[in-house]
Order: sequence, then C-alpha cells, then structure tokens
Amino acid sequence: MTFKARDLRQNTPEWAQWRGEAGVVSASQAAVLMGVGYQTLNQLYRERMGINPSEPENHFMRWGREHEDDARMALEDVLETAFLLPLCVEHGEHPLLRASLDGWDGAHPCEIKCPSDSVFADVLALGTDSEGYRRYFPQVQFQMLVTGAQAAFLFFWRPDDQKLFRVERDDDYLAQLLDRALDFSRRLLEADEPPVDPSQDVYRPTGGEVAEWTRLTEAYKAKSALADAAKADVARHEAEMEALKAQMVKLKGNFARASFNGVDITSSTSMRLDTKRLRAELPDDFLRKYEKPSESVRITVRADNPASATAIDSAAA
Repeated sequence: MTFKARDLRQNTPEWAQWRGEAGVVSASQAAVLMGVGYQTLNQLYRERMGINPSEPENHFMRWGREHEDDARMALEDVLETAFLLPLCVEHGEHPLLRASLDGWDGAHPCEIKCPSDSVFADVLALGTDSEGYRRYFPQVQFQMLVTGAQAAFLFFWRPDDQKLFRVERDDDYLAQLLDRALDFSRRLLEADEPPVDPSQDVYRPTGGEVAEWTRLTEAYKAKSALADAAKADVARHEAEMEALKAQMVKLKGNFARASFNGVDITSSTSMRLDTKRLRAELPDDFLRKYEKPSESVRITVRADNPASATAIDSAAA
C-alpha cells in the first residue's frame, strides 16, 4: 500500500488544520479507540466536534515537545541512521486516517516519547508490560496501518537514559483498529455521538430532565451559599470557644473536673489507634480482609456559576 506524505511542518497552524479536518482520525487517538486511552470514545468525540474544549498543554507535554529534537538525534545515534525525517502521512485508501510521524527512516515509523521520571522508571522496570508501552502501542500500530510498514520504533528518552522498542506489525490487531477508526470517522462526519460509559463519562440531562435539574441545582447552590456563610460564623464562634476553654482549663489546675454556672469541664486521657503506622507494619493481604467497600457522594458548587441572589433569599425564607 502506498501512503501519501503531506508537506507540513508539525505544530504549525497548517498542521493543526490538517489534523482537525472533518472526519479525521489520527494515530494519537488510537489508544482511545482501543479502550486504553485517557479519554472515553464519547469524550474524544465531543472534543473533536468542538462541544468540549481540548485539554490544555501541561508541563509534561510542553517539556516533551521542547526536547523532541534532542530525543530524535539520540534515536538517530541508536539506529545508526543519518537522519530521521518528521513526516505527516495519510492512508492511501482511507485518507482521513492520518499520522504525524516523529521520524521516518524510509521503512519504519518512529514514535518518540519524553516521559516523566516516574513513567520512564516504569518503562525500564516493566518493559512491554508497562503502562507507558501499553498506552502507546496502539499509536505505533496505527502508524504502521497508515504507512504499510512491517515494524516501527517506540523510543522513550530522558536526558540521562533511553529505552528503544522495536514493535512488529500485528495484522489481527490492525484489522480491529481499522474497523474502529473508520466507524469513528463516520461518527464524526454524521454527527453520530457514541454511547456514554456511565462509569467514566459525565451525566448530562436532556429533554424534560433539564428543567428538573435546573430547579434542583439552583436550590442546592443557594443552600450551599447560605451554609458557607453560616460555616464562617460557626468557625469564628468555635475559635473563640477554644480560647475560652483554654482559659478555664488553666484555671481548674490539676482537677479532673470543674462545674460552674451551668458549664461542666472534664479532662481525660484516652488511647488512639495509629492507623497510619499500623498499615505500614501489617501486610496488605491481612488488612484487606477487614476492608469493605463504601460509596461516597461529593457535590461541588463551582465558583464560576454561583447561586443567584433571588435563589439565596428564597432558600433563606
């Protein structure tokens, strides 16, 4: 199969436009397609359709981008090749399947990763069983799908160490990846949102549920605002009570109890279990026998969408 190379420089506006064209599926999205990415398929769809914003570049991503040239030169030394060409490519039969190669030696795609110290240590310790390798395996396979290559290189680089994997083409895996990539491309073109995963995706009310959720959330935010104001008063009163208590304890001296003017004070000493130390000294298997699952529910009122003054007045009434 012959792929098509595009004359594009990576990390430029033209490159971003090429990657963001309607229906495009890129190699970096392969992990999500295969269920091992940091997003669900629904989250990726909503990001690609512009419904949800893309995640901003973080410190680790920026560090990796800034050191990619250093890593590429190191890989050229390891492979004993004069030059690895960064290349933007499209599948010969399915041009909406695309990849931005960190390097191309004429026969093999090269994917470069500049991970954090902890991720790199995991890669060194566990090799192909590491989370880093497993997450990037689909991306490298996708690059072979687009280029038709029989093998690819996955290179992890740190300034003081490096690890190279030669990844062989897996045609059975690629058959599944191709099906999923084409289906996702179709969904993007037809605005066919993938099903949500209740364990990972965010619940979004629709239809008649919207009015009920609006009523409940506005009421909750109003009560939360009142509770926050009350908590501030409680905290102030409790701090003043602690100061008064300290004075009374000092006045009663070494008496275990004091009682005056309707206020009783009792001092006692009790033993408390040091659970942190206990966990450190007992094996996990022993402690696990006495653990039981529990469900917690946390509700957070975001500062960018507080309760209205009308709602607060109504809640206080």
